[in-house]
Amino acid sequence: MKKKQFIEILLFLVTILSYTLERPVFTIIGTRDGLPNSAVSAIVQDSKGFIWFGTQAGLVRYDGYSFKLYENEPFEENVLSHNQVQTLFLDGDILWIGTYGGLNRLDLKTNRLSSYVKDTARPESIQDNLVVSIARDVQGKLWVGTAQGLDQFDEQSGRFIHYGPKDDGTGIPRIMIRDLHLDRKGRLWVATSGKGLYLYQDTTDNFNHIKDDKNNPDALPSPYVMSISEDPEGQLWFATWYGGISVLTDPAAFRFKTIRFEDERLYFVNAQDQDLVYAGTWGGGLFVYSKSSGAIECIKSSYGTGSIPNDVVYSSLIDSQRILWIGTNGGGIARSESKKRRYRAYTANPENPGSLAPGKVTSILEDQQGLLWVGIYGSGLQVLDRTTDVLKQYRHHKNKQGSLPNDIVNTIYEDSRGVIWLATNEGLARYNRSTDSFITYLPDPANPDSISDSVIYALKEAPGYKLWIGTYTHGLELMDIERETFTHFPANSEDDRYPQDSLVYALEYDGVGNLWIGYNNGLDRYEQGRFIRYRYNRTNKTGISSNTIRHIYRDSLGTLWLGTVGGGLSRYVADKDQFIHLTKKEGIPHNTVRSIIEDDEGNLWVGTAIGIGYIDKQGLEFRGFSLFNDLKDREFHTGVCKTRDGRIFFGGQSALYEIDPRSAEKVKPPPELVISDITINSKSLWDDFSFSTPPYITSLELPYDKNNVSFFFSANDLQEPNRNLFSYKLEGFDKSWSIPSTDHVAYYTNLPGGTYLLKVRVANSEGVWNDDALNFPIKVASPPWLSFWAFLFYGCIILTIGYTIALMRSRKKLEEANRRLDTLTMKDGLTGISNRRHLDELLPRIVAEASRDKSPLSVFMLDIDCFKNYNDHYGHLKGDEVLKTVAALLADRAGRATDLVARYGGEEFIVLLPHTDKAGAEIMAKEILQNIRDLQIPHETSFVLPVLTISIGMVTLIPEPGQDPASIVEKADKALYQAKAEGRNCYRIFI
Repeated sequence: MKKKQFIEILLFLVTILSYTLERPVFTIIGTRDGLPNSAVSAIVQDSKGFIWFGTQAGLVRYDGYSFKLYENEPFEENVLSHNQVQTLFLDGDILWIGTYGGLNRLDLKTNRLSSYVKDTARPESIQDNLVVSIARDVQGKLWVGTAQGLDQFDEQSGRFIHYGPKDDGTGIPRIMIRDLHLDRKGRLWVATSGKGLYLYQDTTDNFNHIKDDKNNPDALPSPYVMSISEDPEGQLWFATWYGGISVLTDPAAFRFKTIRFEDERLYFVNAQDQDLVYAGTWGGGLFVYSKSSGAIECIKSSYGTGSIPNDVVYSSLIDSQRILWIGTNGGGIARSESKKRRYRAYTANPENPGSLAPGKVTSILEDQQGLLWVGIYGSGLQVLDRTTDVLKQYRHHKNKQGSLPNDIVNTIYEDSRGVIWLATNEGLARYNRSTDSFITYLPDPANPDSISDSVIYALKEAPGYKLWIGTYTHGLELMDIERETFTHFPANSEDDRYPQDSLVYALEYDGVGNLWIGYNNGLDRYEQGRFIRYRYNRTNKTGISSNTIRHIYRDSLGTLWLGTVGGGLSRYVADKDQFIHLTKKEGIPHNTVRSIIEDDEGNLWVGTAIGIGYIDKQGLEFRGFSLFNDLKDREFHTGVCKTRDGRIFFGGQSALYEIDPRSAEKVKPPPELVISDITINSKSLWDDFSFSTPPYITSLELPYDKNNVSFFFSANDLQEPNRNLFSYKLEGFDKSWSIPSTDHVAYYTNLPGGTYLLKVRVANSEGVWNDDALNFPIKVASPPWLSFWAFLFYGCIILTIGYTIALMRSRKKLEEANRRLDTLTMKDGLTGISNRRHLDELLPRIVAEASRDKSPLSVFMLDIDCFKNYNDHYGHLKGDEVLKTVAALLADRAGRATDLVARYGGEEFIVLLPHTDKAGAEIMAKEILQNIRDLQIPHETSFVLPVLTISIGMVTLIPEPGQDPASIVEKADKALYQAKAEGRNCYRIFI
């Protein structure tokens, strides 16, 4: 018998060891991100999608971007009774908070807080201020577990009924109640610290004691029951101190099965997942147990990047998007990343000579032998053997014959006979496999049949074993490979027998054998000896979207796609000779598309300046693809390749990314949107108790003098909130939707009287859009002097006064009233400078005058750096003062009668400087930057400087006749984006 049992145990251990669990990967959220304290003892998610954290420095609500703090403030009402939060219980739209200083009730709709603390003069008060657990039973009774026993709270009377041991030996001891849990069968379980587990009997108002026995494998192993959790199948799990986790396998007989861990200081158990059970320990890290395989994985802080931040694991939650949140004692919060490791990164490491070389990856190719060739700008060529992960390096050596001709490799190409060709900055190179060396083709003035340029960008094989070559300064070349001669096609924009531009970026054949050529300045289709031109025209929306074509790609259906600089992605419709465009408005991360490739399922993958993603070609819908942690959202370059096994390689900055397209989540529900805050005249409605809290407000009616309103949004998908995209339109005010961006705030100032509808679209980090996320009605009252009764009164005055005199005086009064009204509607209510409406009125006039006079016009777009952080840290009143100060300084610097300073929206300003050339504008930009810094306004939460700074984008030009004024503002805005991307506290000029 003993031998049989030994064999069974051995087989069980072998089975467990044959399984391994995939360790979750975490992103850390800590005090540097705004969390008030790094000890997080409780986590819940409300019906709107906000995550609430109980910390040792108060209660916080997290919307994905910032934390709203609730804390104790001496002598104030509507505050927490104590800052150290121990437990949270979500009760519909009521959040109960257990602290070290009593019980608190927060109404999420009204933002009202009530506190219940121990009062020795009132026996019916709570029996202890340390509240450890809270639950509501099926009868609607609220139960409160404290350090000194269990209470039932009568909410109508405010009385607490104390439970304890009874004379007949039943009841429940007055000790710490660690957890309370109402299971799906309506049973209330009570976990105690030292006396085991109890089950409440509603019919007798008494408790059944489930005894522990460390020597009985079917019983709970410890009397210290720390936590209770229920899995999706309705099984109950219990964490016990020095006892492991136990599952109730036989509820009728109270039989348990216990799983032991190497560290048994168990603090909580979470069984929300279908298969995995999470157990947090006091110093031993996080344990993960698989119900299906029996495998156990331990996660500790010592495991480094992607692990938990501290080994004392306090609390956990699996939210509505299946994201795992872990609260620790001293390390803050760990938020799980996607369980699937969806990519691999080869990165440059100066300390490892066998790693990827540094520089932008410009070209990638898998050859017929399965080797991966990687061209790196400035670092030559590397060849990766994927079976061994060994990288072989090729560099230029000046005195070595047959070496790589130049360390700048622009393109790698393999022809139909397996020959590898390289386009470099010092000629065309042909790889000789037998000698492992390169043959270089360079211009030879004495040989008219030699190649015409030494800088080569693009390569494409032509019929008859020839090679098209795109050069930097001499247009196209056609090489007869066997004869090693070159036919020249120099640029000539006037003659359609030649290319229209000399700098060739891209070459591709279409499905009928025509060659397409993408230039720095235009697009050609080479057909029957003629180059058919395509040029960007702002008024032709079915033409090309940009003159700079970086990539041309033909997919498996024969459709041509263009990757442009500034114009997004374009698809060619051959039967109409037209193009369909996808830009940032459709959710692409950036309008500079540098690489295009198709996966095995027919999805089109694109690499942009700031991110990658894929497109469902049928629906033309973009889906983002995010990368983890410090590799996330690096800049992507022109290198791209799909290998035989279906993997896609993208080139980044000193990084090569290997992606499995099958790991992209093709079907994901669209995110829900919630309003996280609303400000009226810069005052948050969270602080105005005459309103519901912003997430519960469904419409607004505003008086005429409170018509400056801002809306702050968030989505319930918190996997990567900084990648969620928002687009909004105020119907009745905005002419079009805002360009999708990660900016989650909509500002409107000086709204005229009328009715409006705020519509918002939202996409999650994977690019899944909810196109009808918000429809929010707004009504703004008209000023009293513009009401019907006001005008009726004006008419009565006119009729009662003599005809001529009365008419003249009335006209003067009306003119004065109109002037006052014009002033009111043209000035920003906060700063006193011109508003957006005034700018829209004057901008066309100023541009037309500059065009007519042929005089230079300079335009500044300015943005206060890290202003959202400033508002969150110092408050909206201080933020308003900063806006006024910056506006006053700008108005003083641009003080000429012809200059215009206006508030563009939020923390953005615009300055128009007629008759100001580039040199003068640069001088003023530098002075403004210095003047702002000289103000020495403290800004502790800025990651630029500890004082207030700004960023400036500027453009100087002589407007063309009929030029769209909005295009000039857009150029300044692009320069501002560049200034912010390059570190802020600087100016950049649009070129």
